[in-house]
Amino acid sequence: MKKLTTIITVAVLAIAFLGSCKKESNDPPTQPTPSTFLTCKIDGSNWNATAVIGQSVGSITNISGSTLTGSSISIILENPIQVGTYYAGPATMNTLTYIKGFASSPFTTFTSGSGIVNITAYSLKSVEGTFQFTGVDSNGNSKVISSGSFKSNIN
Repeated sequence: MKKLTTIITVAVLAIAFLGSCKKESNDPPTQPTPSTFLTCKIDGSNWNATAVIGQSVGSITNISGSTLTGSSISIILENPIQVGTYYAGPATMNTLTYIKGFASSPFTTFTSGSGIVNITAYSLKSVEGTFQFTGVDSNGNSKVISSGSFKSNIN
């Protein structure tokens, strides 16, 4: 009986010891995928929104992203939208806008002279896609917005 108790005790201790060992992984930690984002390059420099919101009101859907420094990008598309390609410019209701600076301080608005939005996924609750445009301000200065991508919930 003493031998059986010793075997059971050793077995329990072995299971407890081996169960507490943690296997090391050489894999790099995975970053969580953000549920919403709006990112692009502005004249070749990376730009990432810290807040993104999407709204569908009446005849338009607006996807907007802003940063803590006050810059923002707005994608306005005429409803109904679906997966596909949309052109923006003076001849359409679709508008792409980059605002540099806060509205309460000196700011500059660059509105799409020409641009393109590709909607790659769409539902009544979310929209995802890519975009690019050249924005022009009231003085004729331009900003090239390229490699844009977004994912937003729609309220």
